[in-house]
Order: sequence, then C-alpha cells, then structure tokens
Amino acid sequence: MVHADSNMYPEPHLLSQEPQGPKQIDVSKRLKCKHRGCPNRTGFGRKAEPERHVMACHAPKGDDGKCPMLDCDKSYPRRDKFRLHLMKNHSIDDLGVCPNEGCDNPGPYPLDLLRVHEEIHLISGIPRLYQPAYLLTNFKKFNHSCLIGSCKKMVKHDKLQAHLLSHNVNQRREHRDAIEKWGYEAVTMRLICPVCGEHSSDRAQFARHIKESHLPQPKDVVTSSHVCIGYFMDRYREGKYRQDNLLGIFEYTGDPESFGFSQEEDRMLGELYPWRRELLRLLPDICFHIMFQDVWPKKAWIGSNRLNRWGFKLIKETPIVEPSGSSRDQNDN
Repeated sequence: MVHADSNMYPEPHLLSQEPQGPKQIDVSKRLKCKHRGCPNRTGFGRKAEPERHVMACHAPKGDDGKCPMLDCDKSYPRRDKFRLHLMKNHSIDDLGVCPNEGCDNPGPYPLDLLRVHEEIHLISGIPRLYQPAYLLTNFKKFNHSCLIGSCKKMVKHDKLQAHLLSHNVNQRREHRDAIEKWGYEAVTMRLICPVCGEHSSDRAQFARHIKESHLPQPKDVVTSSHVCIGYFMDRYREGKYRQDNLLGIFEYTGDPESFGFSQEEDRMLGELYPWRRELLRLLPDICFHIMFQDVWPKKAWIGSNRLNRWGFKLIKETPIVEPSGSSRDQNDN
C-alpha cells in the first residue's frame, strides 16, 4: 500500500491564500517630522521618535548634544540618554554654562539654576535653543532616584512625597539627612518651609504659605487680588488670560508700575534669597520669581511684553482644599 506524502497535498485553506509580502504601512496615520524640507516620508510610529529624529538630524550646526556641565565631555543626541546622564552623573551642585551661542549671561551656574536660566531663554522667544539647553528646560520634571538608598525607583518630583510615604518610618529615619535636604520631614513627610520652619501637608498648602507669609505684596492691596505671575506659573503663555494650577486665572493689566511698593518688598526678597534653591526643589515653577533674576539672560522678553514683576490681576482663585489631618485642623484642636 502506497502512502501519499502529506506535503504533496497542502490543506485546502492554504490554497486560497495569496502570497504574503512585506507589511503595508499606513503613512497617513504616522507622526510626521515638522522640520521644513525633511526628506523623511514614512513617518514615525511612537511619540518619542519624531523628537529623537529632530535632535539627531536637524540640530543647529555645531550642536552635537554635548553636556553643558563643566569638566564633562559626554555628548547625547537623544533626550532620554541625556536625561539619564544628568541624573546618574551630575548633582544639582555641579556647575555648568549656557550652551546657547551669544548668551549674554552664560554662567557658570549650579545645575538647578542653569535650568532656570534655560527656562527663561525658552520663554523669551529664542528661535531655536541648542539641544542641551532645550533639554535642561525640562529638568524640573525629570525623575530622580528615590532618596531611600536601597530603592532604585525613579520618581517625579511631584510624586516624591507619596512615594516616600510608601516606605516604612524606619527606612525614612535611616535616610533623614537626604530627605530633609529635599525639604521634607522624614517621619511625617510634611514639607518644611526653609525660611521659617513651618510644616505644610502638601505642595498646594506650602505654596499658599510662601505666598502669604514670605512673598511681598503691593502695599495698597493686602489681599491676593493682585499677585506676581512669576510666583508659581508653569509657563508664560501668549494672550490676555493665563492659568496657574495652584493660584488661579490671571488677567494681564499691562501696568506693572501702578500698584506701588514699599521698602518691605526689598526686605522680604532679601529674606527669601538665601533659601531660593531650597524653594526651587519644592516648587520648581517659582523659577520665574525675581529672586532668580541674576541668573536670567539679561535681555529677557516674553512675546511683546518684557518680563516684569507685576501686572497681573487675579480674577478667579483656585480653591485650596485642606486635607484631613492638616496643620490647621491640628491647631484648631
């Protein structure tokens, strides 16, 4: 008896299939490079890829992604690699210089203040920041290693308090010095005001404390009806109205000199100045306050309006919800 070779007679469902060629890509649904004249026609499938492509292929001449920190010769054309390099190899006390050509106030500055400098460059309307300068503007949102030595997790600055609370109290006590350097009390994880030592339960309460207790107010306005937009603004944006997540919505009045100030302003600024880097760790967006003016580029412009101290009227205040067990509740009891 002769047995047929099964390979000679393929399964019926295989006979109806057409030969499979290379997978077709729907170019219309892919992300495009926004650089004018870019020859790339296939696009990119992931959100991070266009940015990597721009940095690698369209950076200004001479912009090789060199780290701006002094005594460091590393270069990283990719954003993620540069960020990882900063986190692993440089502390906030390391000195660096502004990589933007022609900068009129290049430093050197400690890493945290260099980030402030580049942030002002960005909002001042420079057509194209050099790559390391652009990346430094995002440094305030970079993850950093957990302050508990045995924990290798990378944590965003605004999630640090919640993450450290997930560790037990004994672990936090062992690393008290590192935790308190970043402005937190190791046992309760409350935020500590570096100026007066008052404790706050969260960043919103801490921001309100700094504004009400330590930031100078116009002498003829005791309430918060007029405040400096440079206190906690995430970003300067074009237009009449601007939003701050902690304080509310502001309307630009265009008359920063009309409010009037007393000598109390200079006294309070002098009180804050020695603690400005500590404040920056807890409230990164305070970098727009004039206590950092000495590290800004000298010619700082925001659209058509020169960067100024005042000139914004609070028209809708963001309500602050006190968490249970807050310091106010404890004081009432």
